[in-house]
Amino acid sequence: MGKATVSALSICLIIILIPLVVCWYFYDSIYSFFYPGVGLGEACVLATDCQGWGTAADAATCCDNICVTKTVNGSGLLRECPAGANGDVCTAHTDCAGWGAGDTDAACCLGTCKQKVGNWCPSVGLGEACELSTDCTNWGPGVTQAACCASKCKSKIGGVCPGSDIDEPCQINEDCANYGLGVTQNACCSGICKQKVEGGLLGRCPTS
Repeated sequence: MGKATVSALSICLIIILIPLVVCWYFYDSIYSFFYPGVGLGEACVLATDCQGWGTAADAATCCDNICVTKTVNGSGLLRECPAGANGDVCTAHTDCAGWGAGDTDAACCLGTCKQKVGNWCPSVGLGEACELSTDCTNWGPGVTQAACCASKCKSKIGGVCPGSDIDEPCQINEDCANYGLGVTQNACCSGICKQKVEGGLLGRCPTS
């Protein structure tokens, strides 16, 4: 292979590589030109769906299926998604605006951003979702105090959780309120308390 052939091949290679490098370097701009995307506040699936998306700290991104602008939190750390306001959905304390170690800073409490009370998440009332008995207002060892029963705050009866209501979680029939052998009494059906329907001697779980 002569020098002329090598030179020709090198030139061809350079001609092929230059457009590829340019496309890679200006990919964001080229993509945005042909697909401008949707504006802030509009529905999205990926960050690339949003106008002005990119790697810059103030670029747009897709958070909770909505196009938003990236933010920087109080610690100077870049957040892909803006901090949530009080009442917004969260998975970690850092998801909430004003989060911190202070007694009244924000925190992620049972999946919702809330202001702490005495450095604790505020308690929830009867019938509201819970993870621990300490999440419930008026929880304690008393036989009628509140407890977290089947992921809901309820008043105990005789020191124990009352049976689960219809459509609440269960493991065995005895977990359900008004369970029994009656044809239309309640039973635990595939992990959910249901009222039985007529069928057989003892009734059966509904099919839907």
